Amino acid sequence: MARRKTRPDAPDGAKGNELRDKYSELTRKYAGAVAALERRSDERVVSRFGWLGLQATGTAFALLRGNSIVLTNRRWKQLALGDGPWRSRSDSAGSKSYPDLNALALSEAKASLSVESGTVTEVFDRASSDTSLELRFEVASSGDPPTVMALATDVTERLRREQELIRTREALLQKEHLRVIGELTTSVTHEMGSTSPRRAPAP
Repeated sequence: MARRKTRPDAPDGAKGNELRDKYSELTRKYAGAVAALERRSDERVVSRFGWLGLQATGTAFALLRGNSIVLTNRRWKQLALGDGPWRSRSDSAGSKSYPDLNALALSEAKASLSVESGTVTEVFDRASSDTSLELRFEVASSGDPPTVMALATDVTERLRREQELIRTREALLQKEHLRVIGELTTSVTHEMGSTSPRRAPAP
């Protein structure tokens, strides 16, 4: 998208209503052209994913530009209504904490601009519930300001299954460990019994 131009100043010494009206009309046309360019840019980004598909799926979608969220789907709006804070799973110090989903998105979108690949993926947990979201931020267009696309997928169930799998595996390893110890104990006891000297029966 082309850089925004600053609005032209009113001509010095503008005399008469006709000149003022013409200036006002040009200013309105300029503002309309800028808005149309931004809309076309948003439509181009969204068309890559199919807007109807994004509305129908469980994936939350938002389009961010500068310090504002310019477009969201229904799922994003539902998630944004819930209480925070949202905390990063990868941040053990707990410094990455956000009061709500929109604040999280705006902050993390800036981080994606500083990464060479232009893509950041991270998992966040909502403290007020057991919801976990995997958020992916990707630079969609490098205008001024750049447009960043955010996709949020609910991974709560997937993470719960992974934790169950880890617990089951640990339980099986513990069971196998105990079985091996039992076999070794039996084997050692048997060996000790067979090698110990036998006493002759008393007369």
